[in-house]
Amino acid sequence: MLLVEGPGDGAEHMMATANAHLLTAQPDNKKSANGGDVGGWAGDLMTFWADWRNSEEEYADPLQFTHAKLAVPGVNSSFGFNDLIEDADGYLIARAVNGGKTIVDAVRDHYNGGGGLKRFNDYFTNRWGNATDCKTSAHNALTAVDATLSAA
Repeated sequence: MLLVEGPGDGAEHMMATANAHLLTAQPDNKKSANGGDVGGWAGDLMTFWADWRNSEEEYADPLQFTHAKLAVPGVNSSFGFNDLIEDADGYLIARAVNGGKTIVDAVRDHYNGGGGLKRFNDYFTNRWGNATDCKTSAHNALTAVDATLSAA
């Protein structure tokens, strides 16, 4: 089941994420981030960071803001729970297409094959593999001097 937040989100966000990962392959170094990531999780993280900066009076502590708003089910946020689902599904569908499946087969197999039940584990394992690489990748997405990331 695909969860939809509202106009412009849902399937559109998921497919935009998949497209970004199809256009820009995952970096060999899992600690880095690139344009494919900006089309998914890294772009959402950048927007989320900007939202915190604009909410510092209410949330002086970024950790408090993160606990209150980052991918929390039922909470309206620039990086909500549905965004995380769409980022994971888009990434996994792109990997299936890169592996030789048609987009139709990739989507059907993902949702009919139980992909929704293990999406977060599959996403995390395939994209980063461990918490250190994930943390470093997020840091690099927000601070790197890579031209694509800087433009974002």
